[in-house]
Amino acid sequence: MSPARPLSRRLSQSVALALLTALTATLLTLGTTSSTASTAATASSSASAGSGQGRGLTLRLAFPRHPLASRVTQGHPGRKGQPLFRHTEMPDPTGFAYQGRYVAIGTGSLAPRSIATSVAGPWRDRGSALKRLPRWATGRNIWASDIVQVKKHKFLLYFAAPAGGLGPLGRCIGVAVASSPLKKFRPKRRPITCPRAAHTPLASDKIRPPSPSKEAAGVIDPEGYQARNGARYLLYRTQGTPSSIRMVRLTRDGLRARKGGRARVLAFARGVIENPVLVQQRKGWVLITSQGYYGDCNYRTTWRRAPTLQGLKKVRSRALVTRASTRLCGPGGADVVHGSLLFFHAWTCRERACPHSDLQRAPRYGAQRSLFAAKLRWDRRGRPHLGRFVKPSKGTKQRPPGHQQPAPEPEPDDPGPLLPLPLGLREG
Repeated sequence: MSPARPLSRRLSQSVALALLTALTATLLTLGTTSSTASTAATASSSASAGSGQGRGLTLRLAFPRHPLASRVTQGHPGRKGQPLFRHTEMPDPTGFAYQGRYVAIGTGSLAPRSIATSVAGPWRDRGSALKRLPRWATGRNIWASDIVQVKKHKFLLYFAAPAGGLGPLGRCIGVAVASSPLKKFRPKRRPITCPRAAHTPLASDKIRPPSPSKEAAGVIDPEGYQARNGARYLLYRTQGTPSSIRMVRLTRDGLRARKGGRARVLAFARGVIENPVLVQQRKGWVLITSQGYYGDCNYRTTWRRAPTLQGLKKVRSRALVTRASTRLCGPGGADVVHGSLLFFHAWTCRERACPHSDLQRAPRYGAQRSLFAAKLRWDRRGRPHLGRFVKPSKGTKQRPPGHQQPAPEPEPDDPGPLLPLPLGLREG
């Protein structure tokens, strides 16, 4: 064999490897690779035994395991978010800005509450948000509350509490009132939404859940919403699987379902879909939800967009916050504050990273769901994008009450311009 042939082969292989390197770099730049689900290109060469044929180049593509992974909004995966505090758990957080302070209320005994004068902190434990349980509640473990302001000095707290007749996990949605989100909320006597089988005073929104199991036939994850015309609504999830996100019209004071009104289904899933947040954009509606099992790292925050409310049922969900895009374990339970800030929880463990297991049943890892915050951006098509994480500040000086935080400066590396506040979001 003449020396020219090996040289030409080496040149061909060099060109092929250079092309492959450029292709891989392009894929990495586009954000289609991540730590857990990636698109990898591998070159392998093999020679035919006993033949003088040249070596062939084979391109192997390993596609993401989960169908949502290819549509992840990457945000800033290189900058891992840090929990805003660790003094208490904060699952399914609701966030609210009021008179220069930020309030966060999560799942737990009588709805645990923390307060800070800046999103970055320092955050301080302020006890429970509820003054007491309603008489129909059978336990203190309150799930996924939400704060809504209806008047200058009138605030509502929607909450899910356990009720009799619905099995060990079944819940109904109640409402409590306070003159400030910094004070204790006093619950009303009747629940707003509840199945007929519950041992409670008759709810104003009586539902028939889609799940055939009586053991999980309640309603959870309340979320208040106010339309542009001032009409108030309550969104919630029906327990069990299949699960649904529903929306019912409320009275002007937000204390009960409107007489004669029926809840409409906004989204439906054979598995778990929960924690709804509804945002009205100029080109339609965006529904932000959580999907999957909350106890493992695959729990995620998703969104769907449609020109009409009824159209939300017909579109597929897309990933917003996942482990692949943030390196956080199970980011979910999200809430939107003022249209540009996203509160959510994620599992944190004593070790470097939480393992792929049921963390709810594995106390040896020291796992808890901690509060995170990130900026939320909206592009010109009305699609949400995860922005930069809020970095906790341990030495921030406390500002006097009433001090208003300045608006965050726009970041050039976030996708799209920051649009005006989406319609229908509450103001503090």
